Amino acid sequence: MDVHRWSSLNGAQKPLEGLLCFQIGSSLDWVGKRKTILGSQLWWNWEVDTTHYAGWIELVDDLRTNNIRVMAYCNPCVVPVTKEKPNKNKDLFEEAKRLDILVKDKNGSIYMIPNTAFNVGMLDLTHPNASSWFKKILHDMVDCGVSGWMADFGEGLPLDANIFSGEDPMIAHNRYPELWARVNREFVEEWKFNGRGKERDDDEESLVFFMRAGFRESPKWVMLFWEGDQMVSWQQNDGIKSSVTGLLSGGLSGFAFNHSDIGGYCGIDFPLINYCRSEELLMRWMELNAFNTIYRTHEGRNSIRI
Repeated sequence: MDVHRWSSLNGAQKPLEGLLCFQIGSSLDWVGKRKTILGSQLWWNWEVDTTHYAGWIELVDDLRTNNIRVMAYCNPCVVPVTKEKPNKNKDLFEEAKRLDILVKDKNGSIYMIPNTAFNVGMLDLTHPNASSWFKKILHDMVDCGVSGWMADFGEGLPLDANIFSGEDPMIAHNRYPELWARVNREFVEEWKFNGRGKERDDDEESLVFFMRAGFRESPKWVMLFWEGDQMVSWQQNDGIKSSVTGLLSGGLSGFAFNHSDIGGYCGIDFPLINYCRSEELLMRWMELNAFNTIYRTHEGRNSIRI
């Protein structure tokens, strides 16, 4: 959902419940944008970029007046921002490094994990101080007007990692998404318990998060699931058809509250390989998701051609 389309939807009196601010390649980057070899990507330093969103509070208040909640994006990784991001208020990578709560490599150094065009440090959720530290980040998000978020990733713990618990990283790899989900769910419950007035008594004021990574106990902790990044295509293996298969098999596995990105996400625009969203694909995906738990559009990785 594009902020610039909000006024158009409002004028057309189209119902809207939430605005998700995170899409890569657009202006919807609540943490700000960084330039990489892949173009514009997000800063994984989980705070509002008040330069990019100079009118953040006004935006949140305007949407709230129209009973629309703002949603954001986060994950259990942080990036170094010492020199590259001059407008930061916090340097979460340095904080986590100082607290010694990042995953280590076999040599005992911080494991800098490749992710697309940059490397990241991953929170060691087996460390007793890691959960409370990240909950403070979530609290700051909510304090600045965020009512929900995509709690992304969780599936990327390296199989040769050195973690605080000392357990086999092959086993911890599967358990990590459960730990990541638990941090988010505990914060939601704690926030509601400590709330006052409408925050505590009105379900409409509750927080919500959704995830894609999971393991056995994930349905116990996750509020909503989404199926990940399908191709902008009709394909059975990774397009709209795979979304149907995922919803059915996921439901049978206990992942009941699930949905997909309307229109898909991954687009490719190369001379010989081309996946661009067509109008019919978008419309059919909209029809499909009318039967999902949540109805959420997605701009996609590339510009939309309809």
